[in-house]
Amino acid sequence: MDLYKHAFRLSPLIDSDVIADCFELAWDIRIMDMRAAPYDLSGLRLDPTGDEWTPLLIETPEGKAEYVAAQRAFAKRGQALRLRLIDQCERLLSSSAPWHRRARSSGRRASKSAQTSPPVVTGNGDLTAKGPTGDSGPARSRP
Repeated sequence: MDLYKHAFRLSPLIDSDVIADCFELAWDIRIMDMRAAPYDLSGLRLDPTGDEWTPLLIETPEGKAEYVAAQRAFAKRGQALRLRLIDQCERLLSSSAPWHRRARSSGRRASKSAQTSPPVVTGNGDLTAKGPTGDSGPARSRP
């Protein structure tokens, strides 16, 4: 569930197939947990495959072995998804480096128009921008 939670929070920024795969893993884990619950859910067809749910009797050695095997499979799937999510986050972080660092590291000089300082809020609430020559003037006032 945590993988899906973090993937969904990053949803506008990362590939949708990663989010969908994280959701599918969370769904499968939830199905297994519900099958292992003490409630009788036999006959329900909420599984994506359309199969009826059968109780997973974790009190029996066979049921416990099935549950442990499923948990190991979920952990393996989760590890692969975790690596994909980390790759997506690293891609985001590398693409969001400030323009001046990218320009210096690539050996290019930033354009003169890009050399302006970021806007600054003055004591009276006005937003000012400093130009390439260092002069400042009101860029826009707050309402």
